[in-house]
Amino acid sequence: MPLNTLAAEIVRLSSGDDRASAETTPVLMIPSYLSFRPEFFRELVAAIGSQTNRCVRIVWLRSGSGICAMLGDAIARHRAARINRTLGGGVMQVSASLGRSDRRSGRLVIGLCEPGARLPPWAIPIIWDDARAR
Repeated sequence: MPLNTLAAEIVRLSSGDDRASAETTPVLMIPSYLSFRPEFFRELVAAIGSQTNRCVRIVWLRSGSGICAMLGDAIARHRAARINRTLGGGVMQVSASLGRSDRRSGRLVIGLCEPGARLPPWAIPIIWDDARAR
């Protein structure tokens, strides 16, 4: 899926006229074997920013438990800090819970997690199919 198409879909899902769609959180469901460079997130935030005036917050949903999950969380926090240094108009954070977009505050929240993660009712999954992305 081209980046501009992905950005347009994220903006469309979270910018409806009714309150429910304005508070919807699009979630990119990305398999664990895929890893994106910080430049991907910088370009995604820029593409979204060109289509809306809302600030972008990317929430990397990490909800595992145990020692492996703790190590994975530490690595995720390090990667998020690296990504934050490259983001122009957005921020990435690692969290065990997913936030909600809020048009009144001008905030657009995008979730990022692995397929199969449990999502709250206000979240809409966007499945990343790497076979189609080529």
